Amino acid sequence: MNFSALLSDPLTALAVSVPALYFLLIVSGKILKRRAGVALGGMYQLFAIAFGFWLPLYILDLDAKRPPFHLLRDLGAVTFLLGVFFALALVRRYLWESYFANKRGIVIPKFLHQLVAILAILIALFCTLMVAYEMKVGPLLIGSSGVLTLVIGFAMQDILGNIIAGIAMQVNKPYRQGDWLRVEDQYAEVMEINWRSTRFRNNDGIYLDIPNSTISKNTIINLNYGTRSFAIRLCVGIDYKVPPNIVKKALVHAASHAKGVLPNPPPKAALLDFGESSIRYEIKFWMDDHRYFNDTTDAIRTAVWYELHREGINIPFPIRTIQLERRRKSGDNAQPDDRAQSLICGQSIFSCLDDTQSSALLGKARLMAFGRDEFIIEKGDAGNSMFILVSGTATAHLDEAGKDRPVASFQAGDCFGEMSLLTGEPRAATIIATSDCDVLEISKQQLSAILHENSDLSLKLSNLLAERRMQNEETELNAAGNSARSAKQSALAGSLLNKITRFFEI
Repeated sequence: MNFSALLSDPLTALAVSVPALYFLLIVSGKILKRRAGVALGGMYQLFAIAFGFWLPLYILDLDAKRPPFHLLRDLGAVTFLLGVFFALALVRRYLWESYFANKRGIVIPKFLHQLVAILAILIALFCTLMVAYEMKVGPLLIGSSGVLTLVIGFAMQDILGNIIAGIAMQVNKPYRQGDWLRVEDQYAEVMEINWRSTRFRNNDGIYLDIPNSTISKNTIINLNYGTRSFAIRLCVGIDYKVPPNIVKKALVHAASHAKGVLPNPPPKAALLDFGESSIRYEIKFWMDDHRYFNDTTDAIRTAVWYELHREGINIPFPIRTIQLERRRKSGDNAQPDDRAQSLICGQSIFSCLDDTQSSALLGKARLMAFGRDEFIIEKGDAGNSMFILVSGTATAHLDEAGKDRPVASFQAGDCFGEMSLLTGEPRAATIIATSDCDVLEISKQQLSAILHENSDLSLKLSNLLAERRMQNEETELNAAGNSARSAKQSALAGSLLNKITRFFEI
């Protein structure tokens, strides 16, 4: 076959060169897309087709023989416009992403990409009209009709205002993607900043699309500017009869362990105002993510209720409400029921008490309520009481090498903190309620009278406490033998007896 003769025919040459050129462009595009990560889509397919036809026509000059059709000019104009989209894809990959984002660490906002793309397309369109079609763009843009100019001006007013406001905010950077702002009397997270508007999402998962010009006209409240942490305030009304320092201590303690509250800066409580039916206090705490605002404030309010209830502090009813109830002294708690009595009698540590002593101890015990996730006791705190779990569940935690680890679980009927009750030693572990709990607290003052009345009781309690501690070391002691076990238990009981007698001043 004579290829030179075949290609000497223009139509044959066109039929061969167009598919070959299209195939070459498609292969090159796939290489750019897979290896370089250039985002090429349908517009590149159209560019490959247009360029595949235009270049052979331009080289072979076929359109010159048929001037009325202007095929070469029209294909050239389409190819040029489609080539602009291809060039913008290269600019996005190699300029915005590779150079600015990866090399310089500067994230260019999406709306600037869009603005540059719009300007490039408009310039390409005007150049095509002026060069290919020899049109006068000036009169076309301005128009001979004043009405048309006025309509276009009004239509572009908001668009240009939003674009200018968006550019100004990018220069000043009052907020960035991921920041939480106060927008239209609600708090929302910045999700996207584009050329026309800023998109937000609030705590309910609802999206807001607000024009940039509207945002720029209002005061911008950014919770995360400078640092991620920000302060939140909650108010609560407390009975006038309770001293303010006691109330503030209880409020701070309740807020400190609520989930979502930052430990530093620590929560604060302040007397805010003297109201008609109560003294208003303010709890100030810090967060670093407003999306958990509802959960965190719920946890704080719940913890405040339980803390105030345990301390015998009333949240008063409004004056307009008539509340009929049997009044009791501040600090009094509900008396333990029969179930609590059986739980005390069932504790091995109190098995040496007779019925009269058990009843006396129960009569002075305090029944307290704890909410889920509240700290019943905290490791390292000074303690002079023990607890019996009347209902609910709890877990003991130890901090080992900076990591919190659960070490034991408690059910109704279990007790903890007995070492602090008898010896005054600091708490050895943190106990956290895993459900709503009723807890019976037995303090040093309640047990002291019984110990002073019965001098032999201290010896019995020290022996029981030593035996209980030895059970935790059963494996090691079994290996050492019974004699070693007895000797160690005797020494431990003696040490504990000394601590008990010193602590209770017997």
